[in-house]
Amino acid sequence: WPLTSTLKGNPYPGFQSYLKNKASDDYWMWPGDGFQTAGNDTLYVYNQPLKKTGSGAWDWADDSLPVWAKIHTPDMTVVQYSYLQDFNGINFGVGYSEEADGYIYAYGIKGTFIYCNIYVARFPKNNPNAKWSFWTGTAWSNNIADIKRISEGASNGTAVVKYKNKYVCISTEFSVGCDQGTRIYAAISSSPTGPFTTRKEF
Repeated sequence: WPLTSTLKGNPYPGFQSYLKNKASDDYWMWPGDGFQTAGNDTLYVYNQPLKKTGSGAWDWADDSLPVWAKIHTPDMTVVQYSYLQDFNGINFGVGYSEEADGYIYAYGIKGTFIYCNIYVARFPKNNPNAKWSFWTGTAWSNNIADIKRISEGASNGTAVVKYKNKYVCISTEFSVGCDQGTRIYAAISSSPTGPFTTRKEF
């Protein structure tokens, strides 16, 4: 960490958040995971734009469709924002995997009160702004309504990563106090579309 620095600054007045696509401080971004394909100087970071709806601590809501922040590396300059499609409340910012079939696989979650359902979609690695396709349990569909869950996380604190030839779903224990859970779980799959093993505490 001593060799890192905080990224900040944008072309607007007010809060100097690193990722910001509107001038008003009543709007902000909630960034998720990102990806950078091999040999490419561009990093894509998934964001959910949010907005204030009142003066209370919980008075906020989604502002728009999710947004890619396109970032030039290695200088980490934000060069463009582009809107994605409607994902029906699924947050696809919890993991990405570049596969040999030419696609980036995107992992998403949707809360079910305590637990969360985990989903997978994909898009061409050479065109992140293309229409996505969604895993139905047996095939790929261009209709988000056809998507089926591939696993379940212990809470919305969930991420999916590829490690060597395995896909690992990490999730944290649910807690009423934000991030106060004390247990961490893992579930594993040999395929990017699952199925995943029953999660185990480690």
